[in-house]
Amino acid sequence: MSLPGLALALLLAADPAPSASESHLVAGAEAFRTGSYDRALVEFRVAEALGSSEASWYAAAALLKLGRAEDSVEAFALADRASRSSGDALLEVYRGEACYAVQLYLCADRWFESAASRAGPRLAPQLQTVRSAIRDALRPEQLPPAIDRLLGRATELAGARPALAAAYADEAVALAARSPLRHREAEATSLATRLAGPRQKGAR
Repeated sequence: MSLPGLALALLLAADPAPSASESHLVAGAEAFRTGSYDRALVEFRVAEALGSSEASWYAAAALLKLGRAEDSVEAFALADRASRSSGDALLEVYRGEACYAVQLYLCADRWFESAASRAGPRLAPQLQTVRSAIRDALRPEQLPPAIDRLLGRATELAGARPALAAAYADEAVALAARSPLRHREAEATSLATRLAGPRQKGAR
């Protein structure tokens, strides 16, 4: 469910005395709607601490809006590891935007493609334009330096932020498979395998 509609849906569906996590989700959604992303992030984190699995996805979107793209990529990855994907097209767009902002282009394209299958007539052409730009950024001669950059960043982050490091390593693996000489593919695959985190049964 998209963030603008979250507060209304929760209010309509909730019991007369909503749970503490629902109250913070509503507050966070309202703050997000009005552009108060700092406050939204706090409310979503509180809801998350109180047991809401949905809140993790919305917190990741708030991080993106705050200009914290790497933190957003990491938060989306951790939410994905902890529970099923949100299945919401708008959240997938936000996730794609976070990936795009840190030059995880195949990651971005994957989420834009998924969102486009359910996007409305206004959003679908915008997603197609971005996906075309991604294809232009992934020409064969551009892949080896991109892989080098991704592996360097993944190695830097591996100790302290493995979920974020894994996002970079996974991108490197995917790009290596596309590169003419499979540039550093074995190294990328080894690192990505080492960084792969535990996933709950049923998580995608």
